[in-house]
Amino acid sequence: MMIRALALGATVLLLSAGCSVDNARLAAAQYQRGADLYGIRCAYCHEVEGAIGVELSARVLGQYESAGRLFRYLKLAMPYDNPGSLPDEDHWAIAAYLLTDRRLAVLDSPLSPSGADTVGLN
Repeated sequence: MMIRALALGATVLLLSAGCSVDNARLAAAQYQRGADLYGIRCAYCHEVEGAIGVELSARVLGQYESAGRLFRYLKLAMPYDNPGSLPDEDHWAIAAYLLTDRRLAVLDSPLSPSGADTVGLN
């Protein structure tokens, strides 16, 4: 329920940012997929007290400086128990979820290799 509310909030943010409805829907769908994947593949290390992963706060994620750099790290090193096992599409979705959820970027279209290095992390 909370994830759906977050996805709806992401859609409202995207629409208010002036992007097209189609791009907003695609970005919201990517955000939702990323939220689901994060819950399944990432949260057990990053959201559980005493787990091995650090909390993925805005401060921690902001150190990657761009969406492209974050994606490349995720692809290289995550998930911890089987790095590189997820398809690129899943890594892009998780990155989009993290950046939107932590309010580091407002994505007006789905996150992808095209332009990802220009998406700065505020």
